[in-house]
Amino acid sequence: MACYREEPKKAHFIIVPLPAQGHLIPMTDMGYLLAERGICVSLVITRANADRIRPIIERAKESNISFEFVELSFPNEMFGLPPGCESLDHITDTGLFRAFFHAIYSLNEPLETFIDSLERPPDCMITDMCNAWTAPVARKFGIPRVTFHGPSCFYISTTDYNLAQHKVFDRVINENEYVTVPDFPIELQVTKAQTPGFLNNPGFEDFRKKSLEEELRADGVVINTFLELERPFIENYERLIGKKVWTVGPFCLYNKDDEMKVGRGNKDAIDQKNRVLTWLDRRDAASVLYISFGSIVYTNTQQLMEIGRGLEASNKAFIWVMKKREITPVVEKWLAEGFEERTKERGLSLSDGLLRW
Repeated sequence: MACYREEPKKAHFIIVPLPAQGHLIPMTDMGYLLAERGICVSLVITRANADRIRPIIERAKESNISFEFVELSFPNEMFGLPPGCESLDHITDTGLFRAFFHAIYSLNEPLETFIDSLERPPDCMITDMCNAWTAPVARKFGIPRVTFHGPSCFYISTTDYNLAQHKVFDRVINENEYVTVPDFPIELQVTKAQTPGFLNNPGFEDFRKKSLEEELRADGVVINTFLELERPFIENYERLIGKKVWTVGPFCLYNKDDEMKVGRGNKDAIDQKNRVLTWLDRRDAASVLYISFGSIVYTNTQQLMEIGRGLEASNKAFIWVMKKREITPVVEKWLAEGFEERTKERGLSLSDGLLRW
């Protein structure tokens, strides 16, 4: 339902997530929550990512709430990306990460075209903190802009502000040397290796600088956390950035629609859900370990095998999620040479959602 056309006086929010599962899912849940409360919500998304969460649109229609996708074409070919590579978890060659961000930044023009087509500017734009490219668009149309963070406020204020502003690691030679986080609500010691921060890899300095600058120019911040858990860190963060911080999470607990939740993601993974649930139904409640490091982080062969040995030694039932690109010939051989057999009665391994045994 294009409520911004059918109900022009209704409040209209545009939400722009980063194309990555850990960013897209909570921002989608946030948008749906706003729509349930009477806001007209337009989720700006690329076509391949829209297909991953298409069930939410059907549910919105059934519930007669104003939630829609604004689907933009992703310029894969222009930036040397493989066809269909529209999310960070699609990238198998780490050398393409920078090209991917350049492609994201080029979406400013189609976003402007969409906003220009409206009878009036939206009332608010909520954008992922990594989507600094949306800030000039919001300013051009006079739209208040709020940035969104998925990680905890503890993490954000530690890595991106307290440590960065004091340039603590500029004086550190050994990345495993412990330093005290300055001007922090609690006594905390960390190493450089433990606190990489976001967009902190070599070659991403310009993206990181732009994101931090535009957050300080935003009208506020929304974080997927809650006040009772992180009060001192939230107050510290508000002081550092001089902005209002709204803690409105965790969104995963607001969404009670299990069918909608399991119906989003890669189709191959969704198709396996009944087999996984059947396997879980044979286990006692709270008896299964779930091991997954998200859709982006790469676990090398040595680390992967060490995790497997730990699971085997634990004597606990487990579901272990691995990425296809992590399963090298060495890992494949190691799994086949006894690990799968020794743990088959209590272990379920998934490779990008596909059952292994």
